[in-house]
This record gives sequence, structure tokens and C-alpha cells, in this order.
Amino acid sequence: MKFGAHRRRPHEVNVGPARSIALLLAGLLMVCVIALFQSGLNPLATAVFAGMGVALGLRGIYRLLVPGLVLRFVDQGAQYQWRERSWCSTIRSPFVSPWFIGWRGQGLLGFGIFPSQLSKDDFRRLAKALRQGRSGGME
Repeated sequence: MKFGAHRRRPHEVNVGPARSIALLLAGLLMVCVIALFQSGLNPLATAVFAGMGVALGLRGIYRLLVPGLVLRFVDQGAQYQWRERSWCSTIRSPFVSPWFIGWRGQGLLGFGIFPSQLSKDDFRRLAKALRQGRSGGME
């Protein structure tokens, strides 16, 4: 470490709920289930497809309302922690747009953040780190 330099503590941010997106997803889920029952399919197939759709939709709504995601901004970029597991420094395949940031986690996990879930400065900081290719670790 150079003379006069000091280590900054990482800036940690809890990702908040996306209530408006969850409400939109709930509305779309209801429309899809109603359309499925109006389609005239076999009643057993309709029930199976409706059950699968409702289960997946409720899982998505739960993950939007209770994200359990913590971001940590370090000098090398960004790291994340999900459901109080260990910190992961690899953000794979990031997708950055003004309305959404998404990336692949370890295994099959995928994560997404909407601007309403972070402060404007934190959303901008995360987008900048991912656009510059800094994921916080080796990819």
C-alpha cells in the first residue's frame, strides 16, 4: 500500500422490493390464468397448466417482494450475496439497460434488479461497473 493511501470499506447495499413490478406480474398472471380457462382445452390439461403457471408466478412475485440480495461495491467492481450465503465475486453474462440489470450467478441462479430497488446513485454505480466489465473477480 502506498504512503498516504487508505483502504476504503466496501459500500454494501440491500436490494429492496420491487412492488410495482410484482403488482404488474400478478395482473399478468391473472389474465393468463383466465385466458387459459377460456381456451377450451381439456379440463385436466387446463388445471395442470394453470397450476404450473400460478406456482411459477407466485415464486417470481415472492422473489420480487423479498429479494434477499446484498450488493457490495469494491474497487474492482461489484460483488453480491444472496440469502446470507457467502459473497460471490463472479457476475457472469451481465445485461445492463436503463430499466433493468440482470446477470447469471453461480449454477443456474439468475438475478435481476430494477431501478426502483436501489437508490439512483447505487443503480448507476452498478450499471457503470458492469458496463466497464468489472465484475469484482475473475470470470
